[in-house]
Amino acid sequence: KSQPPYIKENERSYFIQPVTDIHLHSNLANEWQSNSNIVYVNVLIVVAAFILFLACINYINLATARGSERAREVGVRKVMGAVRNQLVGQFLGESFVTTMIALIVSVAMAEGAMRLYLDDLVGKQLSVFEIFSTTHLVWAMGGLMLLTLISGMYPAFFLSHFRPVSMLKGGSTKSGAGLTLRRSLVAFQFVISSLLIVGMIIIQRQAEFMREKKLGFDNEQVVNIRLFDRHAGRNFRTLKDQLLRESVVKEVAVTSTFPMKEGFHAWPVTPEGHAAEDRMTMKSMSGDEDVLNALNLQLISGRNFTRDNPADSAQAFILNEAAVKSLGWTDPVGKDFELTYFADRGANWRKGKVIGVVKDFHFESLYNTIDPLVIFINTQHYYCDYLVVKLAPGNINESMRVLENNWNKFNPNKPFEYSFADEDLGNLYAEETRLSSMFSSFTMLSIMVSCLGLFGLSAYTMSQRLKEIGIRKVLGASVGDLFTLLSREYLVLIMLAQVIAAPLAWWFASQWLSGFAYQVGISMTAFLITWAAAIGFGILSISIHVFRAVRANPAATLRIE
Repeated sequence: KSQPPYIKENERSYFIQPVTDIHLHSNLANEWQSNSNIVYVNVLIVVAAFILFLACINYINLATARGSERAREVGVRKVMGAVRNQLVGQFLGESFVTTMIALIVSVAMAEGAMRLYLDDLVGKQLSVFEIFSTTHLVWAMGGLMLLTLISGMYPAFFLSHFRPVSMLKGGSTKSGAGLTLRRSLVAFQFVISSLLIVGMIIIQRQAEFMREKKLGFDNEQVVNIRLFDRHAGRNFRTLKDQLLRESVVKEVAVTSTFPMKEGFHAWPVTPEGHAAEDRMTMKSMSGDEDVLNALNLQLISGRNFTRDNPADSAQAFILNEAAVKSLGWTDPVGKDFELTYFADRGANWRKGKVIGVVKDFHFESLYNTIDPLVIFINTQHYYCDYLVVKLAPGNINESMRVLENNWNKFNPNKPFEYSFADEDLGNLYAEETRLSSMFSSFTMLSIMVSCLGLFGLSAYTMSQRLKEIGIRKVLGASVGDLFTLLSREYLVLIMLAQVIAAPLAWWFASQWLSGFAYQVGISMTAFLITWAAAIGFGILSISIHVFRAVRANPAATLRIE
């Protein structure tokens, strides 16, 4: 009942939203601050799950590879009366203890990482212990049991199936199926690592692209002063005149909004050549005669607003290139244009002519294409939301003191609220920057886990092939020949992983980039870097053990029983 008439006429509807849903699940106009996205949280959860799975793969690989060392133990236990279920329980218990120790160590490491790294990254002081609750403890114990089963189930059944007679006689535990599984798991590790490397490169390039892209307006040394009450909106000219007398100020303009902020309202327009019933909507920005100068927008045809022509304040429009293109005009200057906008007293009709065209500029985020935009003069207090101040080069702290002193003289009962345009733009893409940094950390961690698994597996494999290496050296094999022979198996697995990972990485990267209207694209450079990194890390992981094995004295290795 207390709503103004023009709001009732528009039949606006309302809905209730939980405050806790705003940060991750909301993307509405005039939010409290730049929101995050639940998609990014889910991506990081999936990546963390992949890294955990890589660690489980390492445990499975090393536990099954060491099966021959525990074969006699299993044989003795079975002879002493142990049944298979008891052996399975023993090996699962070992896996549980290992996972429990890892959980305790990881909590301590996570707390240290939050103190040293994450606090600066997310801009908040966090602690692992703050999130502990009954629910989280239940989830933690459930995760502990799940990891125990994933990492321990196959080794438990693999080790418990040995026949006691064969094992006590020194029988072999080698299995073609087990070897194939270990190779498959190593290849899978490098598939995941390669996916993360490509993702890291694409995310970093996109974040850098958004930070460095020329937006078509001046955001250096530009301060936005919020005119958040009716007094400031009605009397902005007083403050503007005060500021223009200061030597630290170059330009001042009032605007309804600022590029990359909310408030580019879409109003009904009727351009020349269109019937009234065929009117369309077009986004708008209003201000005074100096708005183009303050933002340093490039005029490509026609003229700017001027105080020398009083009609400009009520009858002049300036369009961007996207608006001209959408209307199909080749020579827009001088064409009739009509706009309807709503203020605190209802609808306002403005009819006039197009006097100029500005070069397209990004007034919304790079997630969106540049929409058609109309700029017009409107100094009604209802849309005097920002005072845009272009500062002269110099001491920024001194300049801000001058602005604040003038504000306090103008409106002493209201706080001086301002923001720097370049900082606003940085905050707009803060989530992408944080995602890039965290994704890089996860990628490095996944590479390290994969290399550790390959390092351990190659150590065991080399120990099993010492006699073979000794015989080959006695028969004349060179160090280079042996290195090629022993590393070939791993390099084939790594290259196979790249073949599998490449199309998957391309698809995932395409899906993520599709959310941006302006994007860097996917280049072969990312895949070449990934292939080089995977092969390089793979060779580095196995080279120590390979060289140690091929340089061993064959006389010593052939005496090993």
